[in-house]
Amino acid sequence: MAELNEHVAYLSQEIGPRPAGTEEEQRAALYISEQFSAEAGLTTAMEDFQCNPDSSLPLSLIHISEPTRP
Repeated sequence: MAELNEHVAYLSQEIGPRPAGTEEEQRAALYISEQFSAEAGLTTAMEDFQCNPDSSLPLSLIHISEPTRP
């Protein structure tokens, strides 16, 4: 679980917010792609898309916590 927390910390603290169409989004996608390839041996592909970045859109927050044990 520590490794997962390291990935989340890198994405949220080193790269920071990643609105669509920004350099930060591209950096995060590349990081995730590299991790899937290196750690899981999965083949990944990046697809370009057109978007209209809008900083007024709400940002998403994902919270990941360790599962509770019965």
